[in-house]
Amino acid sequence: MKRVTFIALFIIIALFGKSAITFAQTSADDLRNSINEKVRELEELNARIQETQQTLNLVAGQKRTLSTEIRRFDQTINQLSLNIRASEVNIDKLGLELEKLGIEIEDIERGIDSRKASIASSLRLMQLRDKDGLVETVFKYDSLADGLAEVQALNDLRNTLSLDVAFLDSLHSDLTEAAQLTQAKKSEVELERMNLSKRKSIVDDQRDDKAVLLKQTQNKESVYQAQLAELEGEQRKIAEEIDRIESELRAKFDKALLPTPAPGVLSYPIKDVRITQGYGPASVETRRFYSNHNGIDFGVPTGTPIFAVSDGLVIAMDNNDIGAWKNYQYGRYVLIQHDNNLSSLYAHLSGYAEGVGVGSRVKRGQVIGYSGGGRGAYGSGVSLGPHLHFTVYYCGTTGWLKGTSLDVLQNSNLCGLVANFKNAAGSVPIGAHIDPSPYL
Repeated sequence: MKRVTFIALFIIIALFGKSAITFAQTSADDLRNSINEKVRELEELNARIQETQQTLNLVAGQKRTLSTEIRRFDQTINQLSLNIRASEVNIDKLGLELEKLGIEIEDIERGIDSRKASIASSLRLMQLRDKDGLVETVFKYDSLADGLAEVQALNDLRNTLSLDVAFLDSLHSDLTEAAQLTQAKKSEVELERMNLSKRKSIVDDQRDDKAVLLKQTQNKESVYQAQLAELEGEQRKIAEEIDRIESELRAKFDKALLPTPAPGVLSYPIKDVRITQGYGPASVETRRFYSNHNGIDFGVPTGTPIFAVSDGLVIAMDNNDIGAWKNYQYGRYVLIQHDNNLSSLYAHLSGYAEGVGVGSRVKRGQVIGYSGGGRGAYGSGVSLGPHLHFTVYYCGTTGWLKGTSLDVLQNSNLCGLVANFKNAAGSVPIGAHIDPSPYL
């Protein structure tokens, strides 16, 4: 928008003189300074959010005790509070930017009106003075000098008209650019307001879950450790069963039916990409829960917006957790079927975006949910810290678990697989997973 601002100031000088430009410049400077103050405040908040994230990462690596669990809750609540403030500041900044754009658009519109008037005046003068040919114009005056001066005046008038037309085209281009940027800023404001509302809700969930944890464990370490041992045993059983089923599915599907791997087939589900665990063998930290990692983990603060990686249909949404800290497998998740034989799973969510439900169509880049720990400080599901778990499945193998047997349906319209386990709440997505990396 630098070119827009320059042209706007140029127009004000032409129309209203130095006093007007002084006022306009003061107003523009005030807005610019206010915007810069908001930017600095956002940078400070983001730095504090990152510090909190580092603390959460350190706590996640510590032995699980009741005190560390409470500390995770407290740090997560603190981080969410900082994110809430960041959303509020960002909304203020966007409002100031919209105000600045509004002033620039008004200046451009005045410039367009002024340039149109200049063009109309030049056309009228040319119509009056450009009736004769070049020779007639030169010799109709008493002196050759007067005739040549008139020819030069007509040439100057044509040049002025040409410059006015070119400048008018430039102003129209700037107006279109400013209008598009305004609409984009308005969309950002709506998204940030939705983020703000969801983050406030997630904070309330965290406070409630912390209270439930203290009540369930009677605020005693011995009770907590007994419940934790039982929980982790159940988590391992579920993970082993899922690994067995998914290994069978992966052995049966035809890889030739997969889309050709290429960067950009799928977009990233988050803005700031930080991979904490890749696809394949489990890391040392998570090996006690499962042996193979069927997706990619992205480390992000709780309450971070999660985006659909491609257009598609939401075919499953559920929550595998059975209590404030009784986290199973994926916790809250969204499963989306795409139009290229792939489906995508987004797990360990703290909440869903408005308007997203089973059967709804979503667009690439649309917010579908929020990462983190709506159901416990680990994040919902089996998680050692706030992150998004992202899995990509091949759509050609679907089925469900019945008792201890696996039924596979061929050529199903559904993409993905859900299984019911007695210990985990809701349905658990399972399927023939593939490495998402070649498609991102």
